[in-house]
Amino acid sequence: MSTNANSTTVGGGSGGGTPPPPATGDLTKDTISKFRASFTLAPLCVNTATLEVEMNICRQRLVSGEIGFASATSGKKCGHKSTKDMATSPFIMAFTNDLDRLTRVLSELRTSAEKSACNLLTTANELSNDNAQSAAPGSAQSIVQSAKNLNIKNEAISLQGRMLQLKQVTRQNATELHRISSLADSQLGTDTSSEMERYLSKEPWVDNGSVVILLSDIFSILRNIEESKKKKKNGKDGDKKWVAPSSFERVTTKFWVTEDNLSEVLLKSVTDLPLLVYGRSGLLQKDITNPST
Repeated sequence: MSTNANSTTVGGGSGGGTPPPPATGDLTKDTISKFRASFTLAPLCVNTATLEVEMNICRQRLVSGEIGFASATSGKKCGHKSTKDMATSPFIMAFTNDLDRLTRVLSELRTSAEKSACNLLTTANELSNDNAQSAAPGSAQSIVQSAKNLNIKNEAISLQGRMLQLKQVTRQNATELHRISSLADSQLGTDTSSEMERYLSKEPWVDNGSVVILLSDIFSILRNIEESKKKKKNGKDGDKKWVAPSSFERVTTKFWVTEDNLSEVLLKSVTDLPLLVYGRSGLLQKDITNPST
């Protein structure tokens, strides 16, 4: 996939890339059908090239008034109120179908990530229980547990990277959809921007934060295991709980984060810092043995 300020294209077919869309003045039935047949749709990328072709076709129809009697008759049967509706309906349908497709793929990817995070949390909790009954530091059992800890940590970091990439691609797609809908509304007199905003204002386009909460608990468990091992290695009481002093001085540095970047900052931070929810302490999952999203 490659992106630029004006479009998003997807490599496809044996030729190594998507052919450029036909020029506005070359929109014959033959060139349009060849272009559509050669286009390979990517799972998570706005179908820019095809949408721009449909937009050009509709614009040409509006300018030339090229709507046949058969099209006009079938259009009225479908509920189109005017020739403009009939001229622009193919683009609107293509745009809505692409929105539906992207929303479905995004939802599937987020669901998959949530399941992976739940499984990782369950595994981390089992390792924590095993660690509570661990053998002496340096023993074979202790080495195996350390290897498991590292494996879970690497998988959590990998999931963290997948989510960051997914956020970036989601943002890129939303930007491209904004561009296409604005262009269509200005050239065709449509109202695709309103339909697009309806999609983009809710999940899966808006992150519900479930994965970052699960990752926070996973990294918290792993940190606790590592701290417990260090205490036992140094001969300290691993069960002794730190108690805050009655008085202390605190220096706080605050950073302002825009709402669009908040989930990304939280996602990057949970590796080293647990999420803080006022009124709650410890892990955020109520039932650690059966995590939910």
